[in-house]
Amino acid sequence: MRALIIVLFTTSCATTELRSIERMEPAAELARRDVPTCPSCAKDEVRTPAPDPARTRKVNLAQLLAYAEQHAPSLVLARSQRALAQARVNGAGRLLPANPRLETAFGPRVASAGSAFDFEVSLSQEFEIAGQRGLRRQAAKRYAELVEQRIAQARWQARLQIAMAYGNTVVTRERQRIASEQVAFSKELVRAAKRRLKAGDISPLQLKLAEMEVEQAGQSEISVRGAYARARIQLAAVSGWPTATPPEPRGHCRHLQTLPPWKALLERSRTEDPTLAARRKAVDEARARVATEGRVGWPNPAIGLSYAREGDPGGVEGAVHVGSLTLGIDLPLWRRNFKGRATAQADLAVAKVQLEVYSRRMEGRLRAALSAVKVAARRVAHFGDRILPRYRESLHLLRRSFELGEVDLLQVFVARGRLITGQLNFIEAKASHCRALLELESLVGSVVKTKE
Repeated sequence: MRALIIVLFTTSCATTELRSIERMEPAAELARRDVPTCPSCAKDEVRTPAPDPARTRKVNLAQLLAYAEQHAPSLVLARSQRALAQARVNGAGRLLPANPRLETAFGPRVASAGSAFDFEVSLSQEFEIAGQRGLRRQAAKRYAELVEQRIAQARWQARLQIAMAYGNTVVTRERQRIASEQVAFSKELVRAAKRRLKAGDISPLQLKLAEMEVEQAGQSEISVRGAYARARIQLAAVSGWPTATPPEPRGHCRHLQTLPPWKALLERSRTEDPTLAARRKAVDEARARVATEGRVGWPNPAIGLSYAREGDPGGVEGAVHVGSLTLGIDLPLWRRNFKGRATAQADLAVAKVQLEVYSRRMEGRLRAALSAVKVAARRVAHFGDRILPRYRESLHLLRRSFELGEVDLLQVFVARGRLITGQLNFIEAKASHCRALLELESLVGSVVKTKE
């Protein structure tokens, strides 16, 4: 009867563990859950509805980020790790470390008085008494927290990648606009040159040069259009948008002329940087594994019941029935989990070094990124306030002078070349400012705004 009770107890425990595994959430359900990355950007993304690619193509950055929340490949891959964390949590919650052990022995007993049949059966169950289950559950919890923080890190990195691709697409769109304007400008020069040739003011050679400029401007426009199409496809690939109908950016690159103070940025980076938080979680998870592996080599006692039937070879007294309670324990002499403990200690040491190195480098990288943003902002302000208006005014005057016959075609070409160079430099300055601002945000761990 007691043996039957032990069998029923162990079977119930096994059934409980099986049900806990069956309750494990599918990977697809786990992948749809998410945690906020930073308070400042999460609120904006929650308020912005995700667009439908089948109905719209022109989107701003907030709409694209809202769509990427559920479709970006890097985020889908990162969220799939939740299934591994859930499996580890369910596996760590088991009550018994091993299956029950059933042993039996039988055979004849031969003596001078005759022979008889002996039979023996025993059932034992191993138990943990050194707190291994609690440590396993704690280690599994730390691993689940690490996975969630890595998902937050992947979410923030995906946001930065999408913002970078969005800015690159906007810059390429501006280059395409300039190329189209140059084509239109070259065609106007050809029409003005034809009028002046008809009036006898210029030679046919200058008309040919103007027509060649139209062809060269057209070639540049085709090249830039191809670059814009590739940038849109890259933007679609990063955000998870269908590449057959890539999105078109609706808006411009962010520009901050005034930045928050240095101390505020440094404090935010120490508290909101997802990478730094992931390094800290990795240290906590490694420390929990060290504690768990340290208890693996501890002996686990096994308690059981045994029943024996001893036959009487002479047949005088009859068979003897013997029941006993058994207790066994392993002697941890040779196998004490040396490999598991050494590996966990090494992982903890590596995690601590990675955290220390990243923390040391963070301040220097943050200072460099802040300086780059300030320099790029001054370049943008210098171009927009001083250089470009003079170029536009000079081009208008030169084109008017060419139509009136006051300047020749060569002077117009030189002025147009300077304007193109100035506009491209201005666009490059805005692109540099966008890249520097995103680099700064990658270190701060949240969206940088003018007012803190």
